[in-house]
Amino acid sequence: MTPSVDALNEAAKVAVAAGDWNAAGIAFSALSAQVPDDPRPWYSLGLAQMRAGASTAAVPPLRRCVALAPGHAGAWSLLAAAEARDPLYLRAAILPGVALGSVRIAAALRQEAGDAAGAVELLDRVLAGAPEDVECRVNRAMALIELGRRQAALDDIDHALRLDPTDSRARWSKGWIRLGRRDWDGIGDYGARWLDPEPDSRQRLFDAPLWEGDRVADGALLLWGQFGVGDEILFAALVAESA
Repeated sequence: MTPSVDALNEAAKVAVAAGDWNAAGIAFSALSAQVPDDPRPWYSLGLAQMRAGASTAAVPPLRRCVALAPGHAGAWSLLAAAEARDPLYLRAAILPGVALGSVRIAAALRQEAGDAAGAVELLDRVLAGAPEDVECRVNRAMALIELGRRQAALDDIDHALRLDPTDSRARWSKGWIRLGRRDWDGIGDYGARWLDPEPDSRQRLFDAPLWEGDRVADGALLLWGQFGVGDEILFAALVAESA
């Protein structure tokens, strides 16, 4: 009997939590076979193979991921590391004949490499031809934030939210900017980051419901580190008062 998608997801969570990347790879491999058009398990399989030290085995699933999701900067970066080749060269080899999509991929790679100014330049080219592209609006906003151009980033985010009010990345980015301006009502938008966690986010390891801030009468409140030791120390002081 073939395990269900839910069972495979659970097996993968347990393996990742234990740091058993070989077992995680087996679970993600079975999961990708069941949902072959979903890029996430392919990326997770490639990541597991890389963490297990099997870079050669990571190449096929990562290539499958970028074929399904050409803008997946994380997958391109892992693939470049696995093949020890330039990511833009790989993009040209894997996705020949892609015009505007190539610019989008190049922008994602530049942003991943820390070249925010280069990413903005390329995303400007994409948006000149596709001004209604929500993903590119949000990507440019993220790059603008890195450059300290927060008002321009906020303009992009507001534009994206007019096009798609449900976009979680746009909402949490707006919340991040608002909180940085001491607009504490931005916490609602910032909380949208929980709605669509990254494939390797620790959030995916737990089945517990997200805490909404209410007093915990029974049981335990599960906490985990997210942004670094400094933030963990800062916010740990609030736990007893909030819980």
